[in-house]
Amino acid sequence: MSKKKRNYSNFKFPARSSLKELGISRERLKELQNGCMAGKYPPEMLHEACAGFEFLEPWIILSVTKGWSYDFIIIKWELRELERPPVGRSDFYGYRMRFCYNLDNLLKEERST
Repeated sequence: MSKKKRNYSNFKFPARSSLKELGISRERLKELQNGCMAGKYPPEMLHEACAGFEFLEPWIILSVTKGWSYDFIIIKWELRELERPPVGRSDFYGYRMRFCYNLDNLLKEERST
């Protein structure tokens, strides 16, 4: 849904922000995801990057540290190895991008101090 239509219709659901809206380049996003998968960032920082959507934290952490997609998590749920995420695919990826944005900001703060 376009921004114009969202504003016109008083759209209330969380929208998936674009990389441009978040101010992150595609290269930086890959850098952050690769760093998470390599274990470069401490677990405390990953938990802190989930601020605002703690209800989704376990699935986001699994996704970024193990490289699991939403569909793979659903397969694990169907096999009764995990609980089902409380959001759909689009929202999940929106929250995962928000996680990367938060992580990027935490890293910038850490560098400046």
